[in-house]
Amino acid sequence: MEKKIDESATCCEIIQTLRDMRVLEFTNEGYTPTYTRTDLTDKLHDVFGFRTDTEIVYLQKMKKF
Repeated sequence: MEKKIDESATCCEIIQTLRDMRVLEFTNEGYTPTYTRTDLTDKLHDVFGFRTDTEIVYLQKMKKF
């Protein structure tokens, strides 16, 4: 993962950021983010092709992540 984000963060920083990327589940609707966006969360979204920070993520889509 470090290499995919141009080594702009350490492995420990990436892991902690992923752990902190919490979402709130709306029953039978989907998920909405409860974490604060950072440069690192934006890079992870861009590199891995998913967004959880700007929209409600529906149940089917979240299962794919």
